[in-house]
Amino acid sequence: MKTEKQLITAECANYFREMNGITNYCCLGNGCVFFGEEEKPRCQYFETSVLPLDTDLEFRYRKERMLSTFNLIKSCKRCLEPFAGNNKEKYCKGCKVERKREQKKTHCLQRQSITAVTD
Repeated sequence: MKTEKQLITAECANYFREMNGITNYCCLGNGCVFFGEEEKPRCQYFETSVLPLDTDLEFRYRKERMLSTFNLIKSCKRCLEPFAGNNKEKYCKGCKVERKREQKKTHCLQRQSITAVTD
């Protein structure tokens, strides 16, 4: 499970480990607020551009800071259970794995029937 700091160091375009003698440098200010002393820091760029890359972390982040999680909660199309997801996701993690397995099986069967007809 990733933390905010891990996501920032891996994905944030404004973050540099060190620049001009400043460690944890942020192009939007002198230092990245997540590496400072604040207990629950907030950064608008991080919340809009970096955080959506990890839906589970985004859900936890918003819940900790008592921000709206309304648009993050989805209902699985298959099992109808609620899960944290983005606009593209339709299935929870368990159903997503099962669906891929079914699609792969269907695809293999279709390929077998096509090769049997052509032979």
